[in-house]
Amino acid sequence: MIKFQHQWIFYSLLTLVLSPLLLLPKGQIVYNFNLFEFPYFFNFFKYITYLGDGIFIPILLILFFFVSKKRKRNFKLISFIISCILMVIIVWSLKHLIFDDLSRPFNFFVSKPESWLINDFNLSFHKHKTFPSGHTATATIFGLYLMEFTQNKFKKYFIYLIILLVGASRIYLFQHFFIDVFIGFYVGFLSVSLSRIILLYYMKSKIKKYFIPNFQ
Repeated sequence: MIKFQHQWIFYSLLTLVLSPLLLLPKGQIVYNFNLFEFPYFFNFFKYITYLGDGIFIPILLILFFFVSKKRKRNFKLISFIISCILMVIIVWSLKHLIFDDLSRPFNFFVSKPESWLINDFNLSFHKHKTFPSGHTATATIFGLYLMEFTQNKFKKYFIYLIILLVGASRIYLFQHFFIDVFIGFYVGFLSVSLSRIILLYYMKSKIKKYFIPNFQ
């Protein structure tokens, strides 16, 4: 059985600490924390945000095959695939079917400071479909499964930190609002939790089907 109680604790603390920020006006955080106001963080967040692109997922698949114990490999691998599918369905539905007309930060701020109009970062800004942050959801799934390969609590804390930094990078790079990132964390967490529940239910039904009749 995969132990993930620490993940529930982390997300409970995350809710407690970050949820009050949802009471702020929608654009206040991204207005004060972005690449135009703090350009010296640009290179750092530019590379951190790639962790939410999904390009590192093959690394995780390699770990499943070569590091995981054979007994747990299939459970982890199938759970991971289901998590990714659920996440894509949820994010795509919210972005393209329900909240498709929501503007991203660059379009949201009609009146912009002159410094924002000078783009020296060679960065394109998306205009619409802001909610939720797919990068944050992807990084969350990747991070939560990566934790399964270590029992070291400090390494787990470091992975949590990376997940948070990916979320922060989406705000800093002017791609998302705080609420997009906040919900992105939970889309990823919900996808992982649901995938495990689905698999455990399936395994339980299989056990009943093949073993219980033999004892009747």
